[in-house]
Amino acid sequence: VSYAKGPAVLFENVMGYDIPVLGNAFGSIKRLEIGLETTDFSEIGQRIADMTKMEIPSGIFNKIRKLPELSKMSESFPKLEKSGPV
Repeated sequence: VSYAKGPAVLFENVMGYDIPVLGNAFGSIKRLEIGLETTDFSEIGQRIADMTKMEIPSGIFNKIRKLPELSKMSESFPKLEKSGPV
């Protein structure tokens, strides 16, 4: 499926597991753009680099100032969508 740039496959009832399994989610450039919410892949690399360089702030005031950066990190977690392009 992956080499043929075929569809994403979702196995909802995997024996022995409580969660579904998704395969080939990023099997095409279009799905990568949708999943990463960008068409500029160098921008993704920069976002990851910025997150790994984040220093732990000292003091309550500096920690509060870092909250906007931390909220950006929450955008990188998976989201459940009911429908959309494949």
